[in-house]
Amino acid sequence: MNPLQDQSANLLTQLRDIQVPEPISWWPPAPGWWLLALVSAIALGYTVFALRRYRRQYAWRSIITSALDSSIEQYLASPSPRKQQEIMTLFKQGFASSKADRGLMAQTSDYWEGLLQEAPFELSKNDAEVLVNGHYQAHAQILDGATLRQLRNGLRK
Repeated sequence: MNPLQDQSANLLTQLRDIQVPEPISWWPPAPGWWLLALVSAIALGYTVFALRRYRRQYAWRSIITSALDSSIEQYLASPSPRKQQEIMTLFKQGFASSKADRGLMAQTSDYWEGLLQEAPFELSKNDAEVLVNGHYQAHAQILDGATLRQLRNGLRK
């Protein structure tokens, strides 16, 4: 036999099968995945916190506007000084809540008349006077639905 053949046969006997490396495991994740999970958890926590704070802060709006809508409907069905006073009280509560100042509830009728004539309410002087002081009169002037809707829409802004 040829020495070259002996040597190549010897080398062939030394060959082993190809060994595949072990698969890369998914656990533990790489540091980048840990960082992404941490940032996602913080973002989710902040979003939940901000949403809850927003809803709590503006819960008055839905409560007051639904009560105001109900009072306006009842007033338009059968106008009375009592319902007019209730509408004005709800308006004052809603406005004071929107400004986060309960001291506004103690303001005089002149203050409220002036406020109702400004934006976003822009009621006429007569309508503002009737709304603020009408329930004190023996025969109060009746407010129309457009004026009351304007009041409600101004409170929502």
